[in-house]
Amino acid sequence: MAIICEAQGKYLQAQAYCERVLKIREDVFGADHPLSAVAQGNLGKALHKLGKYDEAAPLFQQQTAVLESFLGPLHPELIEPLENYAALLRDCDKNDEAKALEDRINAIEA
Repeated sequence: MAIICEAQGKYLQAQAYCERVLKIREDVFGADHPLSAVAQGNLGKALHKLGKYDEAAPLFQQQTAVLESFLGPLHPELIEPLENYAALLRDCDKNDEAKALEDRINAIEA
């Protein structure tokens, strides 16, 4: 439902669905599980769309950290979360940090 709401531009509803999914996954699997990390990233995307950058950033950071701990630092599954976080950083005018993430993405893609 969150994906549908986001596609329709209903970001507040998407946020609510993402928060519910994240809570369930963290309760079932723990916060440091890849399925919880995916939910963190989805909530981060919804918050980013709503302009809630300070709330979205730690979710992207946690998602990346969890996935990296399970998959390793050069796994292709890290590309999308890193792209999402880089986009957020660009929107916050943190271009140097965004560039560092984009360089990391390029290294993974190489």
